[in-house]
Amino acid sequence: MTKIKKMNYSLLSIIFCSLFIVLCSLFAVPVQSQTPKIVTLTWSTNTYVPPDYPGKALPVKGSVIEVVANIDSKELNPQSLTYRWFLNDHLQREKSGLGKSVLKFPVNWRAENEQFVRVEVRNEQENLLGSGYLDIGIVEPQIIIKPTAKNGVFPLESSIFSIIKKYQVRAEQEISFIAQPYFFNIKDINGLDYQWSFGEKRASQISEDNPNAFTLEIGKIAQSIKQNLKIWAENKNNALQGTRATAEIIIIP
Repeated sequence: MTKIKKMNYSLLSIIFCSLFIVLCSLFAVPVQSQTPKIVTLTWSTNTYVPPDYPGKALPVKGSVIEVVANIDSKELNPQSLTYRWFLNDHLQREKSGLGKSVLKFPVNWRAENEQFVRVEVRNEQENLLGSGYLDIGIVEPQIIIKPTAKNGVFPLESSIFSIIKKYQVRAEQEISFIAQPYFFNIKDINGLDYQWSFGEKRASQISEDNPNAFTLEIGKIAQSIKQNLKIWAENKNNALQGTRATAEIIIIP
């Protein structure tokens, strides 16, 4: 009888401990998830995009990124808070301090493909109120060749950032193309040098007023012709920033 009682007590002890662990884990989850998030980080950069571009300008090496810490609580005065900024885990001492809710920094030419930003927000008593994190991807400048008008031009690929764009055009007409830059460190399209070539021959008669435009005069042909239209674009103020694009032109009789 004594042995049976000891076994029963041991079994009850195991059951009680298991139930206690389960209950603790259940009550611990909601407490952790109720931590308020008082700061949200947003960013912008100064790279060039066309006026009608629907997306967001993306940072490249050499561009400037601005990060803003937005306080999500109406009870807190953002100017009375202290911000400690970290860039790639390095404290930015000169850019941290009372009311400094904005971090602005240039992307180093030797930087990695991502920039990691973190901020700690504290009150007047130096109590940590919240943190914000951002992982900002760094891209390469892009240039896209596209026709200035759709009349007589039939695109064979729909992706805006296809490596090689393909167009089919009819002979005996004049077709104009433009090179549209994205994400360069320039103010407008005149900040780039453009070099056009068609069928492996460099184009020499390019308008100085519209250097990013190329006009193709097509005569009469007996059979279809396929040629590559290429463009090299380079930042006038920085030869390290350049890119190229190719469009495959199929001319049909």
